[in-house]
This record gives sequence, C-alpha cells and structure tokens, in this order.
Amino acid sequence: MDKTKKIGLLVSGIMDQFTESLCRGAIEASKVEGSNLIVFPGKYLDRDLSGQTEIMYEYQYNTIFEYAKSSELDGIIVSAGSIGCFTGDDRVREMLEGFGDIPCILVASKWDGYISVNFDNVSGVREGLEYLIKDMNIRRLAMVAGPEGC
Repeated sequence: MDKTKKIGLLVSGIMDQFTESLCRGAIEASKVEGSNLIVFPGKYLDRDLSGQTEIMYEYQYNTIFEYAKSSELDGIIVSAGSIGCFTGDDRVREMLEGFGDIPCILVASKWDGYISVNFDNVSGVREGLEYLIKDMNIRRLAMVAGPEGC
C-alpha cells in the first residue's frame, strides 16, 4: 500500500508576491507528485513589534510552526530567509533543528547541512537591467531596497 506523502511548507505569511509564487509552485508540484501539501503561514521570528500596536500580537502566528513538528510530515520546505529576516542565524538554525529528523529543504536560503533551492539574483538583476537599457532604451533608473538582511 502506497502512503501519500505529507509535505509542510513554512512561510512568513501569504500576502507578499514571493510567498504567493512559492505557494502556487509548491501546490502545483504537490499535484503532479500526488502528495499532500500543508501550508504553515507563520510570520517572522523575533521581530521587534514594540511601538507597533496594530501588529503587536503578530508574534503569535509563529505558534503554527510548532504544529509542523507534530503533524507527522514526511518533509518540510522552509522559506527560512523570509521567516528569519528579523533575527540572527543562530535563532533560525535553532528553529530548523527543532524539526529533528524530518527532511528539510530551504527555499532562497543557504545553510550548511541543509539542501536548498535558490535563484541567482545577480543574473536576474543583470538581465533585467540589460532589457530596460538595451531593449526599452531607458536611461534613468533608481534602485529601492527593503530592510537590510531580508
């Protein structure tokens, strides 16, 4: 008897474009593979919410990651860079080690001892700039960045 695999996807939320794309891709892959996908939409580890009354209880979303540990998953996919963008490497590693022997794949993050799926930002930015400059003839560009480390 073949057991259907249960895969957990741990993300920082489901409202941003990156996470939405990640979830859509994982859903499609789980359909193709015939596995069950469970999305765990937590938030961010150790985010400083002092003075932000509208989201001061956001940290409670992280409790959903504890359910991933007890859900008898066959594997997990973790958006570790997003979940851990407000904390240090030690805290993220502590979270990952908490999953024990569950096979773990990281998305868009590289950590020693873990398999990861990444994209090449350098090539992507280069190709985008070449397109804007060469094909679209755009000469005035600006670069906007988010929080450092995210």
